[in-house]
Amino acid sequence: MRFLKPIFIFLFFCFLLFISVFPQVLRCSLVKYDNFNALQSGVYIATGTTLKQQDSLKKYIKIAKKRVEGFWGSQKGEATIIFCDNLEKYQQYCRTSEGAGCTIGTPVGSWIVLNKDGLNADVIAHEMSHDELMTRVGWWKTKTKIPTWFDEGVALMLDYRFVNAQDSVQR
Repeated sequence: MRFLKPIFIFLFFCFLLFISVFPQVLRCSLVKYDNFNALQSGVYIATGTTLKQQDSLKKYIKIAKKRVEGFWGSQKGEATIIFCDNLEKYQQYCRTSEGAGCTIGTPVGSWIVLNKDGLNADVIAHEMSHDELMTRVGWWKTKTKIPTWFDEGVALMLDYRFVNAQDSVQR
């Protein structure tokens, strides 16, 4: 019994250290208690999200899921999607102002955070691909054994923003 108190204090200190270094993980974990509404299961939207954006998000998630299923055979990733209606919220959840979206993966869960520029099927499919790889390979292996170029390359295969209509021979 006398060892429980030091162990508890140590674990609490580790938790506080983790949260201070990675606050976005705690924020994403508690998104349903923040200023967000559930659009559908596993999808949260900022309260300022318009009806048009909500409809677009639903449509683009469907398209992105089809791309993931077409490439991977099925979708095993279950990342929670968080749509931020302004850059400040996006920075709180992603800890960066760059990009249209980001994927935050941990051993206990994954989140896809999108800003207004990420409201399209390409960005959502790209981020879903990161989650899919992490789900299939595992968090630890993805972080330690999979090179970033490979992870990004696979994600780009589902992201059609940078592809011309011409095939590679015509280019």
